Amino acid sequence: MQEKFGVAPDRLGDLLALMGDSVDNVPGVEGIGPKTAADLIGRYGSIQGVIDHVDEIKGKKGQAIAASRDAIDISRKLIRLREDVALGRDVRDLQRAEPDRARLAELFGELEFARLLAQVDGARAAAQASRVGARRLRRRRTIAGGHGNPTRVPMLVASLSQYDS
Repeated sequence: MQEKFGVAPDRLGDLLALMGDSVDNVPGVEGIGPKTAADLIGRYGSIQGVIDHVDEIKGKKGQAIAASRDAIDISRKLIRLREDVALGRDVRDLQRAEPDRARLAELFGELEFARLLAQVDGARAAAQASRVGARRLRRRRTIAGGHGNPTRVPMLVASLSQYDS
């Protein structure tokens, strides 16, 4: 964590609150990127330390942090992982279970996910996917009379597939 982000693992939330996180729609402080945020947290220890010493931070960065105190508080709340949520189960009950490979193979075959199907069911699955694909291709050619508008044929097949039994 230290090498990748420049902060200790327990300060990652502070870093993300300062710099923002577009994936999670966390605003952060305008003009503060990952390097500056890591430097500030390293210098002042935490996001609260940065806020407490904002008058020592010169220039636009200091002004941006001072103007964004409310946004920083909101960002920190958005980033914080909640540990007070009841799971409804004991942690020991949350062990990884083996997937139902037969059901996955059936679903992946139906959806024509050949690569996932091959991972779940090996060579037999790949052969099944090949058969399903060939069957659908024959159906498309039959509907189009062996030719036709290639962009309309898949749409027609998709609309007719609701009548498959």
